[in-house]
Amino acid sequence: MDQIAKLKLELTFLSACLQLCYYISDGFNAEMSCISYEVHDLVQSLFHQSGDDMLVKLKDHVVPRLLENIDSCKISDHHFESSATMTDDQLVELLDALLVNLHYLPKVHAELLLPSRRTQYELLQNVFGNLRDFHDLIINGCIERKTIECVLPQFQLMAERVGHFCFVLLSYQLDKTDEKDVEDEDDEDEDEEDEEEDEDEDEDEDEENEDDEDEDEEDEEDEDEDDENEEDEDEENEDDEDEDEDEEDQEDEDEDEEEDEDDENDENEEDEDEENEDDEDEEDKDDEEEDEENEKNEEDEYEVYSMLVHLLLKIISISLEVMHICSTNLKASKSAEVGRFIKQLLQASPDILREYVIHLQQHMINAITPSASARNIHVMIEFLLIILTDVSKAIIRQDKLFVLLERVGALIREVSIFIRNLEENSTNEENMKKISRASQDLLENIELLKKDLKHVFLKAPADSCQLCFPMSDGPLFMTLLLRNLNDFLNSNADSVVLIEEEISWVKEDVEHIRSFFGNVEQELHRDLWTRVLDVAYEAEHAINSILARDRGLFQLIFLLPNTIEKIKLVKKEVQEKITKNTSINFANSHNTPVENKLSKSSKIIIGFEEETEWIIRKLTSGPSEVDVISIVGMPGLGKTTLAYRVYNDKSVIGHFDVRAWCTIDQERNEKKLLQKIFNQVIGLKGSFNEDRIDNDVADKLWKHLFGKRYLILLDDLWDTATWDELTRPLYTIPSEFHKGSRVILTSRKNDVALHGKCHSAPLDLRLLRPEESWELLEKRVFGEDHCPDELKDVGEKIAQKCDGLPLVLDLIGGVISRKEKKEALWLEVLNNLSSFIFKDEEEVMKVIQLSYGHLSDHLKPCFLYLASYPKDEDTDISLLKHLWSNEGLVEPNDLKSVEEVTKIYVDELISSSLVIVRGGRHTSCQINDLVHNFCSIKARMEKLFDLTSSIFLSSSSSSHLMLRRRTIIYDE
Repeated sequence: MDQIAKLKLELTFLSACLQLCYYISDGFNAEMSCISYEVHDLVQSLFHQSGDDMLVKLKDHVVPRLLENIDSCKISDHHFESSATMTDDQLVELLDALLVNLHYLPKVHAELLLPSRRTQYELLQNVFGNLRDFHDLIINGCIERKTIECVLPQFQLMAERVGHFCFVLLSYQLDKTDEKDVEDEDDEDEDEEDEEEDEDEDEDEDEENEDDEDEDEEDEEDEDEDDENEEDEDEENEDDEDEDEDEEDQEDEDEDEEEDEDDENDENEEDEDEENEDDEDEEDKDDEEEDEENEKNEEDEYEVYSMLVHLLLKIISISLEVMHICSTNLKASKSAEVGRFIKQLLQASPDILREYVIHLQQHMINAITPSASARNIHVMIEFLLIILTDVSKAIIRQDKLFVLLERVGALIREVSIFIRNLEENSTNEENMKKISRASQDLLENIELLKKDLKHVFLKAPADSCQLCFPMSDGPLFMTLLLRNLNDFLNSNADSVVLIEEEISWVKEDVEHIRSFFGNVEQELHRDLWTRVLDVAYEAEHAINSILARDRGLFQLIFLLPNTIEKIKLVKKEVQEKITKNTSINFANSHNTPVENKLSKSSKIIIGFEEETEWIIRKLTSGPSEVDVISIVGMPGLGKTTLAYRVYNDKSVIGHFDVRAWCTIDQERNEKKLLQKIFNQVIGLKGSFNEDRIDNDVADKLWKHLFGKRYLILLDDLWDTATWDELTRPLYTIPSEFHKGSRVILTSRKNDVALHGKCHSAPLDLRLLRPEESWELLEKRVFGEDHCPDELKDVGEKIAQKCDGLPLVLDLIGGVISRKEKKEALWLEVLNNLSSFIFKDEEEVMKVIQLSYGHLSDHLKPCFLYLASYPKDEDTDISLLKHLWSNEGLVEPNDLKSVEEVTKIYVDELISSSLVIVRGGRHTSCQINDLVHNFCSIKARMEKLFDLTSSIFLSSSSSSHLMLRRRTIIYDE
């Protein structure tokens, strides 16, 4: 930190400290008086110094000494609550000083006042400024003292509390600055030590080099002496000996040099290891210190926030008293200054009051024991929050705004007193009875204010204000609406209590109306059914808006009561026009109970025997090089089913060393797909983790497949670029090592199949023949039994209308298998199919819609929930049941538990053929790509998982509900 900036902070701290401590009493005041005299003497001595000398003396001597003396007095342990009453001048001086400090604090301590908490701090400044202005009115004689005697003592207490808050924040910053300075000094010392060590190491290296040079010179001198002696002893052999000696000496020199180099390398390696260890230790130490510092900062931030909230509760309660005085004793004042202040106070009050009520609400949850009285207070708080949330919107008459705020402020003051009484008298039975009776008056005040809001304070809504039902599946919406309304009424949420009676009326009437409308009635009385859906949707929107406090005031006062009246009128009209059919069941009046044997329907495979044999022959015989067997055809033709059949054929399993199945669909991450293939090749089981994709997965796959006979199945491939990326590791294996490996490819696109062709031509999968279609439909509906003669004719016509598409036959079979075995009901299905021509996806989607339409209403949201799972991935059925239950999609009844109901739901979905079962004991399931697309589109269309679909109901005493968003991730 810059030294001038630090000095400025320290002087500010000293100034604030002395201002605050000036009014503290008794012995502590005496200690601070001594420090004050010391400050005076030291400051006087500065006037005899030059500018630079003054700065040095301040920075190095005067300020540190004063701070040390202040610290020794343990000021932070005091709460600055004076036993002596201040004079008016003293209080004015202190209030002004505190305003300056409140303005300065965010500049020096921004990290403790995070943006999320800056609002509370700004409210503190605002409230304190207003109270300071009110005190000015007293000092200036604009307000008679006798009218505000009850509140005057609280001003001094408020100033002392704000002063303590300022002092603590300044202390935090000062301590942090000192710690930073110590760290900087330590870093400088470490840098100096490192420089000294580097210098010492350089000197040692120079000395070692000099020693090596001296040793080399001595070796050379010794060699010369040896040569001379040998010449004197034997002159005849001089030449030969000299040569031998030269070679030996050269070898000795080389050995010496190598030893020296090895020694140096060993030393360098040891030094490097030590340096690395030191660096690692320093890094670990730095990380630990950083973690400790972050933890301490979080603790400081939380402590400051807690202090700020506590201070706000105390200071706003004084502001409420001032508002009460302004709206009663000062309302008739003719003073222009008083009038301006009251206007200023009311303009700032909505945000201040709302923040105060929110903290009161939290305080009640944490500190007040649940009781009937506490519940009434929670309801009043929720009502006040709805008003204060919408008070800034253009729905309130501006000429009545301040009157409304006065009423709200008075109610908040009353609530605050109730809470205080609850805390203080929780053990006094007699007083608690009085509080209970008084809390009932709060609820009566709500009703009185509701009437005034409607007739006095709020602008009337436009007559054309009406919502229209935006979805297409009315029965599904009604099922979910009634389920949510029931959840609300069974909850312990206080916001529901505010409109509990209205919710009960809506539920009762909508449930009654719904009982008149089966599928037939919805068609016969389409206009009336549309109006039913419109008013039911309006009711849902109004209730959710109130609970979410989203324009809730307007909904509470006008729209919800109006909607309830509309529902009653529609109910009357329904009763007059429709004769109630007691046999109507919301699920489906024609459905028969689901038999367990139908859950085996997904294993029925009819036709394609010739194609199966052809593919198996291509897989198990033919060229030794890699070959690609492609299966091409439109959606719903059975490409994946055929591929699955041959992939799991026993002769195929025994023929290949390794097999891998990879579903492509719209996946664009080739590395992810290669990793899936690689995991199967090495036998790795379990769910796929995208965080564990190897960058060199292609190389690893190549190595594991090298020399093995493999079968790779690429299902639902859409483009040639993905094919090239996925097969590149396969084609890098030399052909002599292919050993008859094969790739099976399924695709909707013929050009993709031709692009991947090697030896075998693509198989263009045909449609089922008429006799195969009827066989599949008959087995789908009757299992091992045969179709009765009276139904065979219409059944064959239905099979013929399915145009040989296995998916369509399977779905239609699911529809009629759950109907009574009556010709009239089968003819109804035939007539629905008559207009369909299955040449593209859109027509197949119509069949899925038909199958979906025959699901029971309670089952539809469970089915659409499958859109939350990725395409082509198996879904664990036990997990799916658990998620259905958690999402509130399962309705237990008196006869069956949640577990039993979820099992029935699963069996119904399987029997409909909308869900494909995987695993020996129905451990997982899957849905066809087209069915998945249908679920995604339908879920969006019905707004099933929007914000308004459901509300999470807490069983705690929380006075508001948290909206639950059912999040669905749709495949693009």
